[in-house]
Order: sequence, then C-alpha cells, then structure tokens
Amino acid sequence: MRGQPQSLRRLPHLRRTLYGCETRPLKDGVRGSAERFLLPFSASGQQLQSGCPGHQCTFLVGIHTPTNRRVGTPDKRTEGPERRDSESCQTTCQAMVANIRSGATVGGALYYNKEKVDRAEAEVLFSQYMLPPLTATGRLDMEACMESFMPYLQANRRTTNTVFHTSLNPAPEDKLSDEQLREIAAEYMERMGYGKQPYIVFKHRDIDREHLHIVSLRIDAQGRKLPHDFEARRSMEILRDLERKYGLQPAVPGQEQ
Repeated sequence: MRGQPQSLRRLPHLRRTLYGCETRPLKDGVRGSAERFLLPFSASGQQLQSGCPGHQCTFLVGIHTPTNRRVGTPDKRTEGPERRDSESCQTTCQAMVANIRSGATVGGALYYNKEKVDRAEAEVLFSQYMLPPLTATGRLDMEACMESFMPYLQANRRTTNTVFHTSLNPAPEDKLSDEQLREIAAEYMERMGYGKQPYIVFKHRDIDREHLHIVSLRIDAQGRKLPHDFEARRSMEILRDLERKYGLQPAVPGQEQ
C-alpha cells in the first residue's frame, strides 16, 4: 500500500455496525425517495431508518444519489457509461486510450469495480493514501474505501461531480506485467495532477484485453477542486509519452485519443 497520511484514521461513525438503529426491509430492492445516503445498508440487506438513534449521516450532506434506483446499480447520469467504456475498444483500438468520467457518487464507481472483483473479473492492483482496501478474504472493503475518501468529501460539500474515474486501455497487442501497469497508472495520475490524491487502481480482465480502472476524487484535502482545464488533451499527451517510454503500440495519426 502506498503512503497513508498519519491523520487518516477510521471514522467511528462509519463503522459497519450501527447500534440502536431501527431497520426496515427494502421494497423490491428499490431505494425510497427519502434515502440519499451512499452506505445505509446492513449486511443483511436491510435499510437503516434515517433519523434513528445512532444513525450518523452528516458526513453525506450534499452528496446525492438518484431516487428509485435499484441498490448497487450505477447512477445512469454519471456512472452508467462506465460499463461500456472498454467495449468499443475490444477490437478497434490500436493504441492506449483513456476514458475519463466524472460522477457525483464515489460509491457508484467503487461498486462498479467491486462487482467485477466479486466475480473474479478484476483485482486491486494498488492504492495510494488509502486504508487497506481489501478484507481478510480478499473482497473489496467498501467501508475502508469510503473512510479513506470521506475527509476529502467533508472538506467540500459544494462541488457536485467530485469523482474522477478513468479507464486506461492498452492496445490488445501490448502485454504488460502488473509492475509495469502499476508504474503506468502511477505516472499517469501524477502527471494528471492526482499524485497527492487518494486513489485505487483495479486491473480488469473481463474482456480479452486487460485494462485498468482508477477511482479518485477531484477535490483535495483542503476542499479545493483540482484543475481540469484541457483534461482530455493532457491525458492524450501523457498516453503518447507512456507509449514511447514502454514501447507500446503507437497511435495511428488522426486516431489519437
């Protein structure tokens, strides 16, 4: 695990067991219109009743999830396209491409990757400035991941699209070791301006071509939004440099991304 700030500690009000909370079952798996929290569900699938004793919810002020959406599904406004971000490149991409997404709920981006990990279609490659993201059984620890991101979210409750979620897709011909993928992901994030941010890198192998997903935040520890001017152009320039550095398939002129 890469560096972890000394000040980053588990927040007691985010612990998995919330005592004294009245619960009610979900109706057909659909979130009610009054529930707008990222993690209000117990391990048994029951929904914690908001406003009951012991239910700490102030840390999610200003973080919205759409209503009447099935639990665990991505937000179609912000997270939905991520399920397709690699499909268009399965046979046509001749160079490394990046697909950058913004989102309002970091939980949506994490759940998307968690589903892949649970199905053994992905693994955590590494994380930076985060609590250990895996449980003892090798499953993604959503609680630990959320605790790592929460101090940043608490520092800025005004910004709506706080999530940075990108996929890095090497060409099918490029065969890279895990160490090379780690180096590529770390250099990409550093040069994109996220070198001091908490982030987690997943390696997906749900299609023939292995690719990376990186989840981070667009706000820093002081609550300032990271600059995103010319983001796509900067990303493309970085990818071309990485292709040359690692001897990857070069981009075809006129088809760069």
